[in-house]
Amino acid sequence: MPAPIIKSDRITLRQISKSDAESICKHANDKLVSRYMVCLPFPYKIEDAYSWIKNCHRVNRTKSNIMWGIEDNASGIIIGGMGIHHIDYQNKNAETGYWIGRKYWGNGLMTEAIKMVLKYSFKELKLVRVYALCMHKNEASMGVLTKIGFTKEGILRNACFKNKRWYDIHFFGILKDEIKNS
Repeated sequence: MPAPIIKSDRITLRQISKSDAESICKHANDKLVSRYMVCLPFPYKIEDAYSWIKNCHRVNRTKSNIMWGIEDNASGIIIGGMGIHHIDYQNKNAETGYWIGRKYWGNGLMTEAIKMVLKYSFKELKLVRVYALCMHKNEASMGVLTKIGFTKEGILRNACFKNKRWYDIHFFGILKDEIKNS
């Protein structure tokens, strides 16, 4: 089942296709973008984009994950990725993860995308809790989560090994009742 399409004035969350590979590669092949992302290698090659697209299609056929590309409505190109992972329908919670190209940092697009996914998660999937993980020192991502209303729930020490060193993972969560209307 393809990922549902979710639109706002500036971005659309949609299923990615092979034709998006070049744009994905362009925006993911950035040392600063991949620096705190476990799932993004650097350098990011076109083969990585095709592999990610194939994986998105595979997991979107399951009931436990939904993965989207973030499309810039003005240009029609994919500028990042977004997902709901480990959907636990019994306990009504899931993890969200995301990335966006550096050119699009600092203008509220990631905040907008996360809010869109939260609205979908709470309204359509009937979840009561969504959580997110951030690598230590990823202050921008932690700031976005805090701005939206996520609460820092803890730190998983030395939980991630990347670039020949260990990183702590900061654990954030938000409940349906905690969503800010702004």
